[in-house]
Amino acid sequence: MAGENIPILNVNSRPRCVPVVLPASEDLSLSGKVRNLLIRGVDNSGWLSFDPDTKRYNPIRKGYRLLEDLYEEEDNEAGWKLYLRYIKDWQDGKTQRAFPDHLLPKLVQDMQRGVVGAATKDPWNLPSPKPTTGALVNVPGNLAPEQPSRRSRGPRVVGPPPPSTLNSEEDPHCENPDDL
Repeated sequence: MAGENIPILNVNSRPRCVPVVLPASEDLSLSGKVRNLLIRGVDNSGWLSFDPDTKRYNPIRKGYRLLEDLYEEEDNEAGWKLYLRYIKDWQDGKTQRAFPDHLLPKLVQDMQRGVVGAATKDPWNLPSPKPTTGALVNVPGNLAPEQPSRRSRGPRVVGPPPPSTLNSEEDPHCENPDDL
């Protein structure tokens, strides 16, 4: 029957929280981060598959690990129990803080610090562009344009000012010819 592989849970109960560790990456904002996936009955995230024999969820994606497995590898059952208590308090709204980093498994801490890196480079991590000074550069085949002064405020006039073109005879509105 098709429903055998789907765990049956009470929909009124709190969703099950499955902590998944992201794989090591060059991007330290994602490397080794723990994501708490909330599951009600069936996982819709696409990250996990349910194993009916063991009655637990397993990661589908390559490099993703269950936090529970990492605690088991270290024989740190007390650390896993602390994390379970943290999840319960988090779901009850008793805490909004992140789980303390020093209580996570050593491998997770190393991934988050960048000590354990990715086996292959991520093709989407492009190098950031070098900062520019704003100066124009000679390009082969093109002449470098003149760089305007930072203080330039229009065309530069050299020499005495031009004589006034208006005089009192030409301007009917001029009351005092000395004002010109």
